[in-house]
Amino acid sequence: MIDNQCQKPTYESREIPSGLNEIWTTGRYSDITLITDTKKFKAHKVILAANSPVFDTIFNNHMKDRSSDEVYLKNIKESVVKTFLDFLYTGKIEENGDQNLGELFSIASKFKVAKLTSIVEKLITINLNDENALEFLKLGCLFNCDKMKVSTFNVLKSMFDFPLKEDLMNQPEAIEKLIEAKQNFDSSLK
Repeated sequence: MIDNQCQKPTYESREIPSGLNEIWTTGRYSDITLITDTKKFKAHKVILAANSPVFDTIFNNHMKDRSSDEVYLKNIKESVVKTFLDFLYTGKIEENGDQNLGELFSIASKFKVAKLTSIVEKLITINLNDENALEFLKLGCLFNCDKMKVSTFNVLKSMFDFPLKEDLMNQPEAIEKLIEAKQNFDSSLK
């Protein structure tokens, strides 16, 4: 659903009580800390586990005997983790063009947050262009996301004056080499 009253479109997955946003923003009653390379985020196991089967497994199996209630999220930007957690607590995501969409798709996929994965996939499709299509094709292949692969492959096909075989859809490295060859050829004509 798009909230037309904001400057940026907001995509919602469901109605969530406003009190959850308050405990998220204040950190009140938090019982877990998510740690990035640059920031610590206070969170609530019940919220994370309710939204992610991966977090549910972590909390059920791996943390029963641990005295530390910390989860390390290495090599994930602070802004991406914040957007991810904002979604888990509010069910909303603000569209910011294609900035960080690949990383947000990755974290949503890794933690199996299906609704967020679906929303981000739609945002990626909306924001596809010649410059980002290869990156998103690689993500589609990495996470076996057929819709993303088809959308990105269609954009990539339009860059060439000759048809690309459909089996290249699952070979982003080969397409990358074709793009490089095309760019080299085009620059040699100048």
